[in-house]
Amino acid sequence: MKADHFKNLVEGLNTRDQVRYRFEYDALEILSEIPHNEWTDEKKFYQTTLFYDLWNHFPTERSLDLACSLVESHMGALKLGSQRAMKMFPNLLSFLEDISSSGEYSRVLNIFRVESQFVQPWMFIPWINQVLILFF
Repeated sequence: MKADHFKNLVEGLNTRDQVRYRFEYDALEILSEIPHNEWTDEKKFYQTTLFYDLWNHFPTERSLDLACSLVESHMGALKLGSQRAMKMFPNLLSFLEDISSSGEYSRVLNIFRVESQFVQPWMFIPWINQVLILFF
């Protein structure tokens, strides 16, 4: 049964990047079926890494929706107390800084502002200077 699923998943794909892209979206679809009350910090962190990978390795797929999903996912992992998400927080700040110059991505910064209200404040202390730069 699993072999058939794999075969159907990669059928018609010609490059390693196409296979990688398909697997990442398939994994995101599976994660999206998990009820929110069953999310753990590790599941949320895994979702976050998938969004980062899509953003970094498939530039043609970059969109406002993907950027919003990436920030929501990373902040969600932080809300759940993920230590790995906390260690990757500088990556999120760098991401936000890179896209902040584009006016269409102001919605992404607003998501960060709203979601950060639900994260324990002490999690921001090591990076307070970088956080402040984003908003001034």
